[in-house]
Amino acid sequence: MHNIQEASHMTGISAHTLRAWEKRYQAVVPNRDDLGRRVYSEEQITKLRHLKLLRDSGYSINEIAKLEINTLSEMAGPIEEKFKQMEEESIENQKTLSLFFVELAIQNQNLDILDHEIEKLKDQLDASEFGKKVVCPISDKLNEMMKTGSLSSDQKDSVTDLVKRHINDLIYKVENSSDIACANAFLTGDNSCCESKIAI
Repeated sequence: MHNIQEASHMTGISAHTLRAWEKRYQAVVPNRDDLGRRVYSEEQITKLRHLKLLRDSGYSINEIAKLEINTLSEMAGPIEEKFKQMEEESIENQKTLSLFFVELAIQNQNLDILDHEIEKLKDQLDASEFGKKVVCPISDKLNEMMKTGSLSSDQKDSVTDLVKRHINDLIYKVENSSDIACANAFLTGDNSCCESKIAI
């Protein structure tokens, strides 16, 4: 059982709104404890979450307040799936944008931005993806810029040292060494594992 503050935190509905929905629409009428305070069951919390989702999606609370929880669940299901899909797409878009900023930061020799974007990608990607989508393209970009003369050896070393720091940090967080094969190879200057890379 949960008090009104906990119910508010768990559902994202303010305590004031919980009281209003109870009084005006009898949406959820909680039991009371010995001191007369509202206490909400798990089923009531679930119903409130469905009501909030549907209310945020354009339904009037007056339309849905007294519907059974099974009906609310059926109505909320497709909306939850859509939100999940949108969230997954948003995460992929964030990764793509960060990868673009990594390349841009290398071109402009902005180590602060490079450090920031690599840190974000390190949290967003698993170890194997990090090696193929971040480390390999960075290695290729550095070699390309060295060949064209747009990057000095000192600049390359600065970027390399920064990437190595992130790789060493990553090594402590993974159990399977094969997951970081590309990242480990970068530390020794071996770029052979990047032949099947996915470029930025």
